[in-house]
Amino acid sequence: KGCRNIKIGTNVVSFHNLKPYLGWKDFYKETSELINSLFKKISGVSVQRIGLRYINALEPEKHFIKSISDLNIYVNINDEDISTSFNFNYRNEPEKGFRCVTRLATPDFVSGTLPEKTTAYIDIDVFTVKNYKAAKAKEVLDWVSKAHHHKNEAFFKLLPKNVIEKIKEE
Repeated sequence: KGCRNIKIGTNVVSFHNLKPYLGWKDFYKETSELINSLFKKISGVSVQRIGLRYINALEPEKHFIKSISDLNIYVNINDEDISTSFNFNYRNEPEKGFRCVTRLATPDFVSGTLPEKTTAYIDIDVFTVKNYKAAKAKEVLDWVSKAHHHKNEAFFKLLPKNVIEKIKEE
């Protein structure tokens, strides 16, 4: 289930889960295996940046969002409702040591292939702050777990309660 890419380069390791999504439990298990292997096989590892990024193209049948205006976001400029075509980005710091950038867009602002019936595009990137350092696998994995929590907070606050309930039922 799911397609994965692991990229290793000078001073960088990245793990990508392409569709279909593995689900958090399996994604975290595989991430843990990768991080633990890295720390066991290479001495003196010093992690200076971590990111957890979640990209989702919402579709009416899967996510119950018929248009971007169904999300918990209201963009209004000089009393004009901007809800049919926009690209909106914002950043917050949900906790010390974490930054979160949330990007919302209508499909006309997104390059690349999207599912045919995409109504909204959500891209959430949680990452470490400047001067972050971790010298142990456990520190990295603890950060990843907390980042997952912050990603979920950012995602679910965009969805109306009735949509969250429908998703839980599925």
